[in-house]
Amino acid sequence: MYAVEKKLGIAAESIRNVINKEFLTAGGYRWFLKSYTPTEEDFIVTDNPNLSDRMLNTSLWKKLGKPAVDQNNLPACLNLSLKDLPGEKWKTIPGFDNRFVISNKGRVKRLAGWTSSGRTIYLKELILSQIMSSNTESTYSLYCLVLHKEKNTRITIAKWVYFCFIKQYDIHSKIWVVINKSKPLWDVDVSKLSLKTIYYVLKAKK
Repeated sequence: MYAVEKKLGIAAESIRNVINKEFLTAGGYRWFLKSYTPTEEDFIVTDNPNLSDRMLNTSLWKKLGKPAVDQNNLPACLNLSLKDLPGEKWKTIPGFDNRFVISNKGRVKRLAGWTSSGRTIYLKELILSQIMSSNTESTYSLYCLVLHKEKNTRITIAKWVYFCFIKQYDIHSKIWVVINKSKPLWDVDVSKLSLKTIYYVLKAKK
């Protein structure tokens, strides 16, 4: 360890802490004794015990004005449980290296697997928390923020639900807008989504 410290400038104490599993990395690396053969479990990021059983997206719930919800039957956008909701179906979100899927209920899931860039770690399956973005005084949209190719990227819920479950379109074009007529807006209903041009939307506002 001291030879490594001298050559790489990584503190021997930090390396020892990783070997003793007190920390995950030191200097951006995982460290093991030569006599030890690493397993997949050694690269799994342990969940915060205070969050592992959390089902309610409290931050979004507060942002939405703390609507009355059934804790045993949470709305999709607030439900962080990995258990599928009744009638929930999943499809891969294209363009993200098969790392994320979206459901017809509007939930986004990160699939379990090894990271492809940065530190090599194994990430567990996870329902992503949704965030509210205000469009106007009376309208808003929900999205998830993911790290893709070392950049933060938004996955806008209504847009991708329409793309994956209704009809594919040029989702990156600024010409098209997905109109969400769900009531309330946060309880996304596939049958209440429609695709319009931005010109149609602007004309309708006049």
